[in-house]
Amino acid sequence: MRRDDLIEMMKAAGVAPAEAEARADATLADHAAADTLTKSLDALADVAAAQTRAEAENADRLAKAATAAEINLAETLAPALDAMLAEQRTQNAALAKGLTGALELIKGLKADLKALRDARPAPAPAPMAKSVDFIPAPGEVKGAAVDAREELIKALTGATTTDANRAAQLMHAAALLESGADPLDIQKRFF
Repeated sequence: MRRDDLIEMMKAAGVAPAEAEARADATLADHAAADTLTKSLDALADVAAAQTRAEAENADRLAKAATAAEINLAETLAPALDAMLAEQRTQNAALAKGLTGALELIKGLKADLKALRDARPAPAPAPMAKSVDFIPAPGEVKGAAVDAREELIKALTGATTTDANRAAQLMHAAALLESGADPLDIQKRFF
């Protein structure tokens, strides 16, 4: 519709001429904006359709290229992987044979050790005998304490025992004697 036709229609309907012109201009501007929007939406739809077609074509090409690459890769790698697997199996078989031989050797050694243990009785522990050398300190008083010390040293020198507790007591007595403790106290305590 043209502007003049709109103005005439509105004047015939009783709209003031200035108002009719303003409304006609607004209506024509709205129609022009709507046409522009429709054309823009149509152009966007065409672009989206073209992009979808291009993506589909590229997806097909990429799928074909990926399939071809996978086939080439599989054909290239398969023989190498097969050879590596065969080598690994050979090595595993050799290791299994070696471990089986080692296990048999260990079993034989275990049987030999058991036979040795069964054939030979355990040795009896040796008696614990300790001798105590006593060197008197300078200025030490001679007398009854010295006689008791000499008797105690003789007793310790001749003492042998297989009892571990008694041997510990005798060692303690010898240590006290060497440190200068009263021999009579040691004699009362340990003998």
